[in-house]
Amino acid sequence: MKKGEGVARKYNSSQTQRVMYMNQSKMFSEIFDRNDLLPTRRVDFDGQKIKIPKETDKYLAVHYGDYMTLPPEDKRYNHYTAILDFGKYK
Repeated sequence: MKKGEGVARKYNSSQTQRVMYMNQSKMFSEIFDRNDLLPTRRVDFDGQKIKIPKETDKYLAVHYGDYMTLPPEDKRYNHYTAILDFGKYK
C-alpha cells in the first residue's frame, strides 16, 4: 500500500498534462488529459451539488466504455465490498 501511495504522489508537485485515477480495479487503465477534466463544473445530483469533469462524456467512456448500454449479464461486476467498523462512538 505504501508503494502504491508513493507512485500515486510521485508527480503531485509537477504540472503534467495527463492525470491518472488509481483507485480502479483495472490499474493504469484510466489516464486522462487534464484539459478534459478541468475546469470542473457543479451539477445537481440526488439533491446535492457535485463536481463533474469538463468533458463528462469522454470521462465516462474511458471509465466505463459504452456507458449508455448495459453489458450482458455475464460481463457485469460489482465494486469490491468492505465493512468498516469504527466501534462505539458518540
